Amino acid sequence: MFFEEIQFVQGLKNYVAVQLPDSQIITHSTLKRVRELLSDDEFVQVHKSYIVSLKHIDRVENDAIWIGDKQLPIGNSYRKAFFEKITLD
Repeated sequence: MFFEEIQFVQGLKNYVAVQLPDSQIITHSTLKRVRELLSDDEFVQVHKSYIVSLKHIDRVENDAIWIGDKQLPIGNSYRKAFFEKITLD
């Protein structure tokens, strides 16, 4: 299924960039709208501009998440919920 391939989604004002293992799809939408389409069990918002797939996280270091060679920030307002989510899973 397509959702399983999504590594992370980045909000770009009125567009979103959907990162897949070998490509990136940019489409006209908002991060809020994409968030509504994604499962809470598999995805978590970690920053005002990023939603990540829990299964694609390679490592977490202080204020950053690594997915492959991409480093994504963890926003202060999302930190607590993110760490609670990964601790429960």
